[in-house]
Amino acid sequence: MKRLWSPRSRDESGAALVLAIVFMVVVGAIGGGMLANLASSQYNRNDLDLARNREYAADGAIETGIAQVRFRMTDSGSSQALAPCANPLPSVTLNAFTIQVSCTYTQGRTLTGFLQRNVIFSAKCDLVQPSGTVCPNQGVITQAQVNFESASSLTATRIDVTHTYIQSWTVGP
Repeated sequence: MKRLWSPRSRDESGAALVLAIVFMVVVGAIGGGMLANLASSQYNRNDLDLARNREYAADGAIETGIAQVRFRMTDSGSSQALAPCANPLPSVTLNAFTIQVSCTYTQGRTLTGFLQRNVIFSAKCDLVQPSGTVCPNQGVITQAQVNFESASSLTATRIDVTHTYIQSWTVGP
């Protein structure tokens, strides 16, 4: 009697080839994804560096503006305590950005009678930048409200600033 069906032994020859191909496809897909992520991260890094340098320059320019306004208030030769923001503050170039700081001065009294000399500083990119530098944001980059404490009267043309308080510091878009 002849058998029509004979059980053949099924060996696993060729399975290693299939596993090797699957392994190579998976490793290739992961490697390709990582390469695309690295390339994308490099482009984002440059944008982040530019934004960071612009914001640091604006912060430094406002700090310079605070020092200049404080000097204008205390300098006996300038007598600008009543209007320390009357003259424009000079532009400041830091981190390859030229920043223009403007200020607004307000004065008054609190409900308890303390004198208030508040100055609001706003930093923007100057219209003219050093060669090769592009300022992506033409609006306000950083804004700060500062209080200059003094026991002098509000009508004094020169004051002794005893403390300088940063009341708020905001970074724009």
